[in-house]
Amino acid sequence: MIVILSPHPDDAVFSAWHVLTSTGEAEIVNVFSGIPEPGFVTALDLAHGAEESAAWMRRRRAEDRVVLDSIGRVVRNLDFLDVAYRAEAMSRTSHCERPPAVDVVAAVAEITALAVAPETLHTTIAELLPVEALIYAPVGIGGHPDHVAVGKLGVLLAREGRRVRLYADSPYFIRWGLPSWLRPSSDARSDVYIDGALHSIAPEPIATERHVVAMSDTEVKRKILAARNYHTEFAFIDADFDGKSSDPEMMRWEVWWDLEVPSASGHPR
Repeated sequence: MIVILSPHPDDAVFSAWHVLTSTGEAEIVNVFSGIPEPGFVTALDLAHGAEESAAWMRRRRAEDRVVLDSIGRVVRNLDFLDVAYRAEAMSRTSHCERPPAVDVVAAVAEITALAVAPETLHTTIAELLPVEALIYAPVGIGGHPDHVAVGKLGVLLAREGRRVRLYADSPYFIRWGLPSWLRPSSDARSDVYIDGALHSIAPEPIATERHVVAMSDTEVKRKILAARNYHTEFAFIDADFDGKSSDPEMMRWEVWWDLEVPSASGHPR
């Protein structure tokens, strides 16, 4: 049994398509997929074409279900709110500036009050995970607070003795091009970007072994077609990443790391 912890609807498809389309039982848990209160729209959602954020998130969920139904996968949506909606609520109660439509991740990443502790997620999510499950969690490459929170939950679960793999957040991990271990002539920023995320996901050392999956032309085409069915977000993601999310030579690569972290006794788990 495999469980993919996906920060938002669409992250599992972008980052772990080879897992979703493998044989065996797999379930997706969308963590930050809660429906915000009705009657407002964030600047980001408005820029993407939304009239109301609650309706927009319902639409994102519906698109995700269509994509995952098409490959026979079950999805569970949790009620934690996306950081943009948490920031909107904070702006109303503390009269601080609303997050912008541009560079929203950078704008909210520095606001510590918006971070969700992995222990908070653990209270809800741990009991949903079968003891024998192989859990996939994101590294948090790119620094999106929701991705980082789910990645830290993965580390917490590994510390408890659960089987956990960390997957490279796509297309974040290819923002500067492919890393040097995939393309030696790549921009050095790619390696720094990925290594920094791995080193910051937990305060203690993490023992990892990197695994690279290169999908066939047929599979990467299927993946991109599936990703395009997220009509609410795909065009904006593709523009933000300079077309990389529609480039087969970029999107064919998926990466995951075996995860070992010290237990409370100091020994690797």
